[in-house]
Amino acid sequence: MSTTPTWDADIQDPSDCVYLRCIIMSDISIREGDLKGLKGKRVVVTGGSSGIGLGFANLVSSLGGLVVNGDLRAPQEALPGVTFFATDTTSWSSLINLFEFANNTMGGIDMIAANAGVSTCEDYLSGELDGKGKLKEPTHDNLRVNLISCINSVILGVHHLRQQGEGGAIVITASASSFQRFIATDYAVGKHGILGFMRSLADRLDQSEQIHIGAVAAIWTSTGMLSDQVAQCVPTQDARTVALSIAWLALHAETHGQVIYSASGSYREIELPIQSYTRKLLGVEKSEGELAIELSKRGALE
Repeated sequence: MSTTPTWDADIQDPSDCVYLRCIIMSDISIREGDLKGLKGKRVVVTGGSSGIGLGFANLVSSLGGLVVNGDLRAPQEALPGVTFFATDTTSWSSLINLFEFANNTMGGIDMIAANAGVSTCEDYLSGELDGKGKLKEPTHDNLRVNLISCINSVILGVHHLRQQGEGGAIVITASASSFQRFIATDYAVGKHGILGFMRSLADRLDQSEQIHIGAVAAIWTSTGMLSDQVAQCVPTQDARTVALSIAWLALHAETHGQVIYSASGSYREIELPIQSYTRKLLGVEKSEGELAIELSKRGALE
């Protein structure tokens, strides 16, 4: 079987391919000096006591912003301008308390980083039996944190931003596994799910409300979820590198619905080229989502 790429007959030069052209044009340069707009911003971060969440809380703190960090445990070291609030993100009432505390403490909310996450928890093919010899139902702990708690955090974020009436930003921590195959099944399902959630919500949010949403998708990142053994075998990046992409999306309303992929200090917007290439691959001018929006405007989906 040939491994040489093939192109549509009307594309004489592979460089003319819409997909490749979009990829080349979507590289982004992000430096801390570009993020001074974080000064004075009031930010809610879930899972901000470690990993990417801690990296983002640290970044906001260093640039003069305020943060309320909702996590099960406080970080090892306190940061100026960062207030810890004990939160179980899998509990709706706990999340409600987090947002109310943040709103009261900071006098409002400008940005939400829905970041809380855990590593893989379940092997769906283990075949484990219960005491009666029946197949045990798998646990869904990963999905409760990585998918459901993220959805709930975003819903509460939208609610509070709407109440304030001043707009704001919501950034979801997705993953490079959000759009690729990945052997950790429950983790991949959760990360695929939150990308789908972001995509759908981006089309539904009324732009007159000035609330924009996006997601970050990082390669292997040096956090507590990454074992030393894995880190020795794959390219990695530190949490602050990913934090820069969260801040970039939060500060730029024009990135509504976009996804920034980060790899060792290199950043690339991937959602627009993915959607563009998908339409080309399917041979359609408009995606199912675009058609659904048109039908919704006509009242056909009510």
